[in-house]
Amino acid sequence: MNSIKYTIDRIEDGYAILLQRDDEEQQLALPATQIPSSLAEGDIVSITTDGTFYCFEAQQDETHQALQDAMSLMAKLRNKHKK
Repeated sequence: MNSIKYTIDRIEDGYAILLQRDDEEQQLALPATQIPSSLAEGDIVSITTDGTFYCFEAQQDETHQALQDAMSLMAKLRNKHKK
């Protein structure tokens, strides 16, 4: 069993849509009930599966860094429009 990293993109119509970190065109749709309640949209997780069961491991440091990067980019864009 190998582990693949995903970002929880959104939850809609009872499904969690996850985007693979190294290729965001690759999606995984799982029933939202299979996602641990401690996880939310935007979280980065490592998922290991045996084909039937999924094991989630939150990647808190990566999630925090991705959030900081996004906030920094948004601040740069806001400042660009002020000039």
